[in-house]
Amino acid sequence: MRRLDTRPPEHAANIELPAGIPIFAPLNEVVLEHLASALRPQTLAADEIVFREGGEGDEFYAIEDGEVEVLKGEQRVTTLGPGGYFGEIALLQNVPRTATIRTLTAVRLQRLERTPFLDTITGNPASSDAADAIVGARMSLQAGFTSL
Repeated sequence: MRRLDTRPPEHAANIELPAGIPIFAPLNEVVLEHLASALRPQTLAADEIVFREGGEGDEFYAIEDGEVEVLKGEQRVTTLGPGGYFGEIALLQNVPRTATIRTLTAVRLQRLERTPFLDTITGNPASSDAADAIVGARMSLQAGFTSL
């Protein structure tokens, strides 16, 4: 029994990635483990589209390795690297994707589907508040890049 108590959680490596994201930072270890078990890996080469502006938002993404760019129309809004994340706006506001995400390098992503993402956020007030603040900041950043 002692060996079982000292064993690291099954998804310990995956816990570090969401724990470093402000939306998930307020969550306790048990919730983070549950969240980590719902993550699905995805690997893409450089210059691939993860999703397009205007598309349906069905997943949240966290970057394990590599770099992506965020585009509003054809203009680069920002770049994101390891520990970065995207896709939350469409899920939280139930709107089409507000930007296009394109890989700049080969990337390793962790995907989280809509239901576990929303269940986790709405189940924790601190996490929900953090998500609202992040969405507000990102929408303000994108507002200067309208090209429609």
